[in-house]
Amino acid sequence: LPEHEILEMLSRMELIGSWNTAPADAHRLSSRIQAAKHAAVDKFNGWVVKNSPSRVPEQLTRRAEHRHRIRQVLEFTQDVQGEVLDMGCFVGIVGERIIAQGNKAVTGADALDKALDLAARRGLKTLLADFDAGLPSLSDEQFDCVVAADLMQAVYDPEFVLSEAHRDLKSRGRLVVSVPNITCLNNGLRMLRGVSPQRVNLRGIKEDGHISSFSFDSLRTMLCNVGFVVEKMVSDVVILTADASRFARMLSARLPARVFPRLGRNIIVLAAKPK
Repeated sequence: LPEHEILEMLSRMELIGSWNTAPADAHRLSSRIQAAKHAAVDKFNGWVVKNSPSRVPEQLTRRAEHRHRIRQVLEFTQDVQGEVLDMGCFVGIVGERIIAQGNKAVTGADALDKALDLAARRGLKTLLADFDAGLPSLSDEQFDCVVAADLMQAVYDPEFVLSEAHRDLKSRGRLVVSVPNITCLNNGLRMLRGVSPQRVNLRGIKEDGHISSFSFDSLRTMLCNVGFVVEKMVSDVVILTADASRFARMLSARLPARVFPRLGRNIIVLAAKPK
């Protein structure tokens, strides 16, 4: 992102401007964000290159919670027909399965050019994108469905990214979003022990990992703020211990997530753009 676009993003987020940030401070903040973005792209592009194309899907779907989450996303896209935008498509694992459902063409957008190379092999049309800057190359109301699976926690201005998804969607189009749930049971158990919750940004500007955090309530509010109507909010699994080690993940359970979704590990949402 050019500096003026980062400053515009910070202004949207009310991190500068509303309290008269000095120009030098604004420049320093924008420079740190730019550096963090470049470092993240380099790191994750390196991970894609390091792992063979055949190993990448195995690495990303080996955990039960990942498989359940993908299954729920695909359930929400099952009845969609037409053009689908997969925001944060990475190597195209979800997009490829959406194509396999039939009657769909998928455009995958991501910040990682190495990941997009693999997504193209899976049949996705690809678009290199910085989501905090928007998707100006796409036409308004171009898509019948937008999928943002595990993207929103990795952007600096998720409400703006959701507003871009709203712009890209046709009237009555569907939006499918999945994000980590900050109020999941294992985070609650961790905080009872005085331990920091997992998958939450406690370090300010980061070059990778989770930048933004969500609960069921905060995500619903954000979606409504940009004009979506929330139709369904579900979860995937509940991890029944305070940690998320390999052994703890064996104790994850689907049934509690259906009965008490707000305790689940992740939030999966189906929303619609009104007519």
